[in-house]
Amino acid sequence: MPWFHTSEAGFRYAAVLVLTATVLLFTIAAPEGRLTNMIVVLLMGCMLLAVAITSGAPKRTRNFSVALTIFALGIASGLVGSGEVSKGATFVISGVMAMIALPALARGLVRLLRAKGVTVQAVMGALAIYLLIAVVFAYVVGAVAELTNGPYFAQAGKGTQSQRAYFSVTILTTTGLGDLTPVTALGRALTVVEELFGQLYLVTIVSLLVANVGRRPSRGGGADPA
Repeated sequence: MPWFHTSEAGFRYAAVLVLTATVLLFTIAAPEGRLTNMIVVLLMGCMLLAVAITSGAPKRTRNFSVALTIFALGIASGLVGSGEVSKGATFVISGVMAMIALPALARGLVRLLRAKGVTVQAVMGALAIYLLIAVVFAYVVGAVAELTNGPYFAQAGKGTQSQRAYFSVTILTTTGLGDLTPVTALGRALTVVEELFGQLYLVTIVSLLVANVGRRPSRGGGADPA
């Protein structure tokens, strides 16, 4: 597969977008259990691997990142699948991978904009970041729910990771369905932060990229003027 060949890999953010959406949808739809945990870890690892491969970083850096990701993914998925790690450890592994992927994806997108300007792949990368923000907030909500006393949601106690991912998507998109609502002050604060972040990101980063698709970088490193 050309996108997997690290010596030739360019910016393939459509693949990252598809993998990130798959992580979200599977987390929301799949039942709780060891098999689901293992698949989530595998999907998160594949998404992180795709981010590393398509980052546009120097070849040596990219190859090292890919090798390290494959090694860590193999160990993590094996431990999760064998039941050697607890549900909490699985949660931590997936959350850490999501938090590593987010800044790595952002750096790759900046490299793409500097190298090729605003392309369709750049828009795909920005949308992948948007979905990954929902993934990260889902794990942040989960961490807060597990580390605090009492329920996080008025309707579902601490909630499952499926419910947290679903809640995160509805908050990021400001859908506001109201079937899950936080009861703690910290939970409400996190909700407001995610709502604001989601809206500001769409009306600034994504809208600017969509409006400027096709604009090439100037010789000075910035975008050509309109």
